Amino acid sequence: MNWAVGWLSSHFSQPIDHSSVAEKVGMSTASYYRRFREIVGSTPSQFVRNLRLTEAKRLMIDEQLEAAQACHRVGYDSPTYFSREFRNLFGESA
Repeated sequence: MNWAVGWLSSHFSQPIDHSSVAEKVGMSTASYYRRFREIVGSTPSQFVRNLRLTEAKRLMIDEQLEAAQACHRVGYDSPTYFSREFRNLFGESA
């Protein structure tokens, strides 16, 4: 699972096919999701979402990017969806 966590951490801004990641670690998709959650404490999708949103927040603070710019930089297509997810995670508007 270390490989999966490292790979997801390095590629979080790209579209991710979790079934392909599961295949690379030699597991079925269901087993991958279950094992990932046991070890990391979240699903792979939640893990990637948190990475994206945390990086977007860093970009908005450190690099003074607008929310829409940060949104696209970290892999979101929809600024509206990004804003909703950001608010859900951080309790504040993007």
